[in-house]
Amino acid sequence: MRQSIALVAARDALDLDTDGPFLFPALEDASVAYEVVAWDDPSVRWNRFGAVVLRATWDYYQRPDDFIDVIEAIAAVATLYNPIEPIQWNIDKRYLSELSRAGHPTVPTAFVAHLSPPTELGAALSRLERWECEEVVVKPTVSAGSNDTFRLDAPDGSAITRAVQAIIDGDRVAMLQPYLSLVDSYGERGCVYVNGTFDHAFAKAALLSPGGPNIDGLFAPENITSTELTDEERSVADGVNRWLTDRFGPLLFARIDLLPSRDGPMIVEVELIEPSLFFEADPPSAARFAAVLAEIV
Repeated sequence: MRQSIALVAARDALDLDTDGPFLFPALEDASVAYEVVAWDDPSVRWNRFGAVVLRATWDYYQRPDDFIDVIEAIAAVATLYNPIEPIQWNIDKRYLSELSRAGHPTVPTAFVAHLSPPTELGAALSRLERWECEEVVVKPTVSAGSNDTFRLDAPDGSAITRAVQAIIDGDRVAMLQPYLSLVDSYGERGCVYVNGTFDHAFAKAALLSPGGPNIDGLFAPENITSTELTDEERSVADGVNRWLTDRFGPLLFARIDLLPSRDGPMIVEVELIEPSLFFEADPPSAARFAAVLAEIV
């Protein structure tokens, strides 16, 4: 008799948002027993599950140290997907620097961990001038769901400094990126990989309004539609997936998010912890994912 799978979520996302209505019946059709549990529920006995799959732990950024402690405890007694190593790598968006050094096209990014002395901020503002962008995005390196994310006028150094200050005052590191305005008309592209293989893609309309943050809840509302990737988008995403596989082995799931730019598609995020897989963009994808889960228990 197969053991149950734990689908791990935040307490406020036990329905797994839009993925749940597709995934739950697909698991039942595949005769996969599952339970949806909160990652910070101390009553959960993780060793009774055949596999523990992170699905909607969207509040982890509020308590990242506690989250890592729990994840490490789970990994010590159960089979965790994705494994602990890629989770630890993925939790802080400074991984973008490593992807860039490896030759993958990433959205240019500057990081600011301290305002005193103001060296880091000055260097970041200088990079903004070189990027020749009209707007800039400021957010923490540990974040989710567009929370604590600001879209600001690039020439407004005072507003940028205040946004950086708000992040650093919370003992976090700030990151600055040019706002790639082509996203307003073209949108974002998400590329979903399951078991190391491309599964489906989706389009996401631009999320950020000027100013911010203005999120009410765990994440910003998202407008998702089905799409076909261009050859260049697929090539960029496949290249990152190969790099991830070489480093960590085939992952149960990975989502590679791309933004359009004048220089072609650029990686804005790689999500290995708790990405929505947006089964609604390709409804049969839920059954495919359930079939993969059936094989691991």
